[in-house]
Amino acid sequence: MTAIELIFSRPQLAAEELANLEDSIYGLLDELYRNEHILTDDPVLIYDDGQVKVYVNCPFVSSMEATSFGGMVLRHLNRLKTEYNVEMHHRVVGKNPFTWQPPEFKGHSLLLWGSYLPLRSMQTFDYLPLYLIPPTDADNEGHGDIYFWKKDFEQLYSLWMRGKVDESRFDYYLSSPDSDFNK
Repeated sequence: MTAIELIFSRPQLAAEELANLEDSIYGLLDELYRNEHILTDDPVLIYDDGQVKVYVNCPFVSSMEATSFGGMVLRHLNRLKTEYNVEMHHRVVGKNPFTWQPPEFKGHSLLLWGSYLPLRSMQTFDYLPLYLIPPTDADNEGHGDIYFWKKDFEQLYSLWMRGKVDESRFDYYLSSPDSDFNK
């Protein structure tokens, strides 16, 4: 992996326009994540010397080359340029070998949606990689049940957010501990 600093020039904007610019930058970052240009799911915007900076992990340096961007990413970039006169630049800040030290599993965890690692320690709220916990699926060999629950949740949430389905039913599926999906 490669650590990348994304740099957005920041013109002087009124507070309301600045909030809209932030929304547009987050829209671009979401699209970059969905297309796996970046692997950082919830980046933080940093305001520094008239610029907005974001630090992300990318699978390859070439992930941030304009020639690798698809239509939606290009539309987001074009919107930033035309509506706010903002361009995105990037620079490599380092190679990022996987040196993160996972927390010790102490027997209790929370299953959550919205991250590449769906478990968090109940003691420290740190992310827990699945390999740290005992097998959980029916054949007692892995964690397929957790992995597929996460993917299924993402799909159900996506369908629900599109608004083309019975909203109350999907709300029940996703939020009720008694729904077939969450049992």
